[in-house]
Amino acid sequence: MTHYILTADFGSTYSKFNLFNRDQEILVDQHTLPTSQVSSVMDCYRTAKTILLNQLDNYSKTDQIDEYYCSSAWGGFRMVVIAFTETLTKKAGEYAALGSGTRIIGSYYYKLSQSDLAEIVDLDPDVILLAGGTNGGNEQFVIKVAHQLTQTSLKTDVIYAGNEAAQEEVAAIFADSNCKLYIVDNVMPAVNDLKVEPVRAIAQEIFIRKITQSHGLSDLAPQSPLPIIPTPTAVMKATECLGQMEERQPMDGVLVVDIGGATTDIHSYGKGLGLGLNVFYEGMSEPLLKRTVEGDLGMRESVASVLTYIQESKRKEILESLFSSDQIQDFVNKRIQERNYVPQDEAGLLFDKLVASQCLDQAIHRHVGRLRKVNTQDYYQSGKDLRQFSTVVATGGPLTKNPYRQDILHENFHPEDNNLRPSQPNIYFDHYYLMSAIGVLSQIDQAFAHKLLKKYVIPHTQS
Repeated sequence: MTHYILTADFGSTYSKFNLFNRDQEILVDQHTLPTSQVSSVMDCYRTAKTILLNQLDNYSKTDQIDEYYCSSAWGGFRMVVIAFTETLTKKAGEYAALGSGTRIIGSYYYKLSQSDLAEIVDLDPDVILLAGGTNGGNEQFVIKVAHQLTQTSLKTDVIYAGNEAAQEEVAAIFADSNCKLYIVDNVMPAVNDLKVEPVRAIAQEIFIRKITQSHGLSDLAPQSPLPIIPTPTAVMKATECLGQMEERQPMDGVLVVDIGGATTDIHSYGKGLGLGLNVFYEGMSEPLLKRTVEGDLGMRESVASVLTYIQESKRKEILESLFSSDQIQDFVNKRIQERNYVPQDEAGLLFDKLVASQCLDQAIHRHVGRLRKVNTQDYYQSGKDLRQFSTVVATGGPLTKNPYRQDILHENFHPEDNNLRPSQPNIYFDHYYLMSAIGVLSQIDQAFAHKLLKKYVIPHTQS
């Protein structure tokens, strides 16, 4: 009897399936099918499974097949974050939310106006994260916002992760509302003290319930011993696996970069501590495992905003030396109108290279920390220092398929005085697009997942 594992990543446009031989610890085959309609999910799954099993020479019905799933389908898991302060609890809430695989569609702080409330109702999020006040601190903000939310027409889940002294009153306010309330530990129990795991855990629980109930996966979910998780969470788990399973120096870590059509996701695993005795940390501590998502940086839906950034950057002269203004506008229109468009000509590939490079540069700049020099010889660091991170993994089409991928990666990892990105790291490419599948598998066996990472995430010298 042979032991196989089938993984499925259900996306809004395409779903990706991988078949592994568990005994030999190898990838056997892959298949991709369109899943543009919710009604086609089960058909898509059955078709892909049949195709993959038919490729096996010696498949028997006595063979064991375990199945595990993740999904980024139908716009992802959409969250609104409401917090008391922009620099503390709002930022803490966003770290927790993004770490749970959600897509933040709105962030609000200090107070909610009537127009803010109307906007939140129109956004119709899958879940709202309400945070604010350290334990023993401000209670009025969360109590007022709770009243405001219950007076709207919202029918959504609300996670309360604010001042624990206000939990009972917040619970009483939501008791007769149309919203379902979940209460977890304060995401910031003390100033600059971050506690993200309770929010991440309950957000994933809500995701599992909603996606199985609402998106045609209810018949599929029982076939897996583990619940469906968001695809970004799966990639985070692969990042964590790579970071934990390698012997590293204290300042070392892993950075995973993923450029998509609408967003650019950056994941990092590592402490990112300051270098030198004259560096002092200021501001809120950041999680060991961190994810940021840039909604204005993407290759297709967001290309117009990326073009604006290019025209404000050092890449402007390159762009204008290669293309006329009419060509540039045609390139932009083509990519917005045809989200699955893949250029075949040199001009199109060069344009995509410039867009991808700008996305990566901007997204890394926002993800990493900063150094601020004072009048003495001392520096103040905010955020993570990733300069000693030795491993960068590139995943997603623009960073694995574009013939200029090595140029895109290498030109974006260079030392800067105040920008703490990795400097001359080892770069690896996820050619088989396996990061999400391996992240799913890390839930059952980290050693197995790590072996797959080492085998299939190929060093750049071999790409």
